[in-house]
Amino acid sequence: MLLLSIGMAAAGWTARMGAPPATQMLVCAVVGGLAMALLWQWRRRQRQAGTGQASSTNDLDIGQRVHVNHWPHGGLATVHYRGAPWQAEWTRTHADGAPPTGPGNYAIVALTASPP
Repeated sequence: MLLLSIGMAAAGWTARMGAPPATQMLVCAVVGGLAMALLWQWRRRQRQAGTGQASSTNDLDIGQRVHVNHWPHGGLATVHYRGAPWQAEWTRTHADGAPPTGPGNYAIVALTASPP
């Protein structure tokens, strides 16, 4: 909507200068198209700059707390979060190198995609 408004404002400026309606429509299309191309290019660069990070900075799950009832061997546990079972993986190690064995509340620090 904003890009359309920018194009229409440019067309209004050309109308104020006395341009015929065909020129006004052309200016609206060109300016709106250029604005869209610039936005697309900017968003593409933003996505490329974020590549390689563990997760998006806008990910609302990071920092949320989950309750783990038991950490089985291997450091993987099933937790219930947002009404669904999730697979949790222990990423930090204790002095002995093993995940904790008792229940507790933990924070989500990263998200990984499920294997296919």
